[in-house]
Amino acid sequence: MLENTRLNGLESVITPVNAGLVGRPGKICIEDVSTDITGGTYHRLGNCPNTIKAIALGELINGFGIDGGEAVFKMDCEGCEYDAILNDYEHVRLFREVVFEYHAYATGVPVTKLINTLNRDFECQEINGEYYGKHFSDLAGEVGLIYCVRRW
Repeated sequence: MLENTRLNGLESVITPVNAGLVGRPGKICIEDVSTDITGGTYHRLGNCPNTIKAIALGELINGFGIDGGEAVFKMDCEGCEYDAILNDYEHVRLFREVVFEYHAYATGVPVTKLINTLNRDFECQEINGEYYGKHFSDLAGEVGLIYCVRRW
């Protein structure tokens, strides 16, 4: 991430945070896997031999002075979207737009649970269905991309 940020000249725009996103602060268990498969590894809350710090969205908003009403919240976190949306919705709802890849296969929770929660304040739609259908046909309905715009 640091190298990509530098290569794209975004050091003044992107601030890396070495922590996992969760609905409530704590620690996240990290499986001992090779780096070529970490993109598809679901990391869970708890105490185990390998952990990293876990922070809630509210901590990021407060720590960086984010004005959610003017900001977009984007997640691709292999399952943490369920914890962040369902357990810290009070902060999610502050954003103008929410974009996330959902991973129902990793959590065992249907995406409709996320959509029903977000529909309180947002209009949501699944996007890029053709891409996910082509590349993840064996996970139909279990992985996809959701785009939500806040109703003001």
